[in-house]
Amino acid sequence: MFPIFGGYGLYLLFSLPALLLGLWAQLKVQSAFSKFSRIRSFVGLSGAQVARRMLDSNGLNEVRVEETHGFLSDHYDPVQKSPAPQPTSVPQQQSGCSGHSSS
Repeated sequence: MFPIFGGYGLYLLFSLPALLLGLWAQLKVQSAFSKFSRIRSFVGLSGAQVARRMLDSNGLNEVRVEETHGFLSDHYDPVQKSPAPQPTSVPQQQSGCSGHSSS
C-alpha cells in the first residue's frame, strides 16, 4: 500500500502521530513544571511539608513522606504507604507533592 516505506507504511501512519503527540505532551508538562517550580509558595512550605500537613489533617498519620531525587520523579509506594516528593531546587519554593491516599 505504501511501498516507499518498505512495507512499514501503515505502521508509520498510525505510530508516528502517536509518537509526536506523546513528545508534545511531555514538552508541555516539563515546561509547566519548570515555570511553576520557580514560584515561591504563598505559605513558604516545601512540597513535603504541605504533604505532611494534608495527610495529618485527614488522619493519615501512618503514611510516611520521603524525599526522592530527580526531575519529575515523585511517586507513591503503596507497599510502604509512602509518597516521595522530589526535593525543591530552591528551599521553601515548591508546594506540589504526589501524596496519594490509600483507600
